[in-house]
Amino acid sequence: MQDFNLDLTKNEEQRQFLLKVMEEHQRKYPMPESPQCLRNRYSCVRLCAFQEVSRVLRVGGRFVCVSLLQEHILQHILEWFPKNGWMVRVCRCEEAEKSQFEAGHFSLPVFVVVCTKFKKMPNFKPVLEVQLDGDSSPQRVQCAQELLERVKELQQYALLRHTMHTKSVAGEATNVQLCDPASGAARYTLHVVDSKQSSRPLKFAVFIVPLGREREWLFGSVQGREQLSESAGAARLLVAHLHRCDGPPRTLHQIQDELSPKVMELAPQRLPARTKVPFLSVGEGMGQVQEVSRGHSGHSGTFVVEDIHPPDAPPIRRLVFLDNQGIVQSEARILPGESWVYVVLLRT
Repeated sequence: MQDFNLDLTKNEEQRQFLLKVMEEHQRKYPMPESPQCLRNRYSCVRLCAFQEVSRVLRVGGRFVCVSLLQEHILQHILEWFPKNGWMVRVCRCEEAEKSQFEAGHFSLPVFVVVCTKFKKMPNFKPVLEVQLDGDSSPQRVQCAQELLERVKELQQYALLRHTMHTKSVAGEATNVQLCDPASGAARYTLHVVDSKQSSRPLKFAVFIVPLGREREWLFGSVQGREQLSESAGAARLLVAHLHRCDGPPRTLHQIQDELSPKVMELAPQRLPARTKVPFLSVGEGMGQVQEVSRGHSGHSGTFVVEDIHPPDAPPIRRLVFLDNQGIVQSEARILPGESWVYVVLLRT
């Protein structure tokens, strides 16, 4: 360093002047902090803010935060509050985003995070709840990762909904899976089929595939659904596949009531307000499916053996794994005889 200083100048007064200039420059233009330093500083600020919230609230008090809940923000909340004995509930504020969506603007879901302070106790199990549907009651989740995934899925759906609302997806295999908010089990899969001819008279329609017929070429393949859309004469057709679920068989009117609020979120942009969307199907019923047996496999999950009764044809017996209902493991046609039942294996 001394040799370097001597190379600059041998005059002591000039060297001192250069040092003062460098110090003044560093004071006016400090070096930027590294990303790690910024993260550490932000973590300290966050920790101080959460500690101050905990200090001013008594047991039973609530800290309410309105946020878009980007992943890093939700992670900070879930890292501190549950660990310190707080209950965390994440609610979706649908009214805040409804006006933006109706105006055609993109809006991420708005959430209200309610953190309730409890007395910290040893071996305390974190209480995490979500309420992402305004009509449902809060649901408890098992871990923070599950809550993160639920929020992320809703944010991804908002992006997909905006895409569906602003442009055509003709030629793309786009589908949306609707789940039961209480159990999380899948109830419907909606396949979006856009026509390349935007001048069709029917702008938007929904076709409900009877249960048990979703594997047919017309309903189960991209080319078949495009042909179905052309036959229906719709610029955008939603092809709804029903998932097997517990309870009595669903009627067409029950399915319409359940799907009506959701299908309008996937409607094209230029659809007039209060348009009555037609629901189409094949025949009157929603498919006759008789469950013969049910079991559970450690490798493949729950499976069912069921009989499908197509119109004007012998019944078909299928083995279906509920974790992957789009694939039929085995299928056989049942041919009744005088004293025997003949089973003809179709595929495995």
